[in-house]
Amino acid sequence: AVGDQTIVSSALPAIAAALGDVERVPWAVVAYLVAATIAAPVYGYIGDGFGRRRLMFVALGIFMTGSVLCATSPSALWLTGARLIQGFGGGGLMSLAQALIGEVVPPRQRGHYQAYLATVATTSAALGPVLGGYVTEHFGWRAIFFVNGPLGLIAILLVFRLQPRPGNRQADWSFDSLGLFYFVCFIAPFLVALERVRHFDAFNLGLAAALFALSASAFVLMLRQENRAPAPLLPITLYRRPSIWRSNGMAFCNGAAVTALFAFLPLYLRVVHGNSPSQVGLTLLPVTVAIGIGSVITGRLITRT
Repeated sequence: AVGDQTIVSSALPAIAAALGDVERVPWAVVAYLVAATIAAPVYGYIGDGFGRRRLMFVALGIFMTGSVLCATSPSALWLTGARLIQGFGGGGLMSLAQALIGEVVPPRQRGHYQAYLATVATTSAALGPVLGGYVTEHFGWRAIFFVNGPLGLIAILLVFRLQPRPGNRQADWSFDSLGLFYFVCFIAPFLVALERVRHFDAFNLGLAAALFALSASAFVLMLRQENRAPAPLLPITLYRRPSIWRSNGMAFCNGAAVTALFAFLPLYLRVVHGNSPSQVGLTLLPVTVAIGIGSVITGRLITRT
């Protein structure tokens, strides 16, 4: 799921050449990010009530279905829609994987296992553009989506090994549908506006400003809804705790830096310097290894201290 955020970036030129409609092809990346961002808290919210193992099967099914639709896309518009479906599954995989670790690992050991998970996630993000370029060069761009089939089947077999655990849904539990609506109206326009800002002209800057205003209004309404909802999708009281919002703030900065590095550096090396996919991979290898080692060391320190 993490790799699919970046693997498409290096394949975009080939996709544009095959499908045409160059202006719409970048939306394949944006659509996945929008859907995954929206889906992540929703899966966590529902998983608390109905059981995370059960929801993991649902997320894997949606992710694999979206991958097949991406691989068989006849047009850029179809690919964008398929990436939206894929993102709705991918967002669940990322949040449920962390929640499932919390189910089976005692609190004192979680830092250790979160470090392993961080290593997997960072390595996947780093190798995504490199593998995307290599697979596209040798097997065609559709292969980068077909490979999710066997990976998904392996994941399903691994989830079957987990012990089923019931959710903690109360008798009067109800889904926070209004909170989800405001959350979608906040996230989707915000991410689309960021994409539009790249095109520095009067029309796109005006559109981006309108989208930012819509996103800000939805954010205010979302805060109001989540403060009064009996079972909020995003518990505001939790985010008021310094340990929570500071950790999220650091994760935001780290995620932005890592994503920017691994999404744009491979393209720069390919387009400007003409490096091959193998050369790009060797260039990124020291960063990937260092992040992996740092994650494991940090996890061990957390467990000990």
